[in-house]
Amino acid sequence: MILCFLPICLSLGQTASTAHLEVPHENRRVAYFMRATWPQIMYGHDADSKAPAFKFSVNEATNSVVLDGPKAYLDTVADMIHFFDVKPQQVTLEIRCSSSEDGLKYSSQATIENQTTWDCKWDAMQESTSIKPRINNDGTITLLVDVEFRGTKTGTVLRLSSGKEGAIPSTLMRNLAGLDIVLKARISP
Repeated sequence: MILCFLPICLSLGQTASTAHLEVPHENRRVAYFMRATWPQIMYGHDADSKAPAFKFSVNEATNSVVLDGPKAYLDTVADMIHFFDVKPQQVTLEIRCSSSEDGLKYSSQATIENQTTWDCKWDAMQESTSIKPRINNDGTITLLVDVEFRGTKTGTVLRLSSGKEGAIPSTLMRNLAGLDIVLKARISP
């Protein structure tokens, strides 16, 4: 049997004793790990049977991956699982909106995971904004922004240096007459 993990391949002998191990996850829900990360870990099969080298399951109550397999290799597989259990990068977003027509203003701030969406709503002005940050390799932050104002929808992409401000371009704001939006984003430690 062969267990492959990125560049690492382990040969598993048929005679290894079977053991049980629970590997807790600290930074992500284990269901996310199994859905998004586990396909990156490929495991082989015995040539004579179709049974996997290891039996994998999840314990959502303890947020753990449960392994049953050859005792000699469980720690190595656990190390592989811990490799993917990293804390997602965080982005702190700040939005300031104002309506020149009505003389109203609001601001809001949130810290969210990289590549997740923050929705903020301004009921008094019938305005809602969705912002999805993506941290780029050069340290800048790309913001995917969708705005709805009094029934009119528009979207744009902004690229900001961490800690800097950026306004929605005025060419797009013509579609949202009377609304000004300023965004600020920074990578959180």
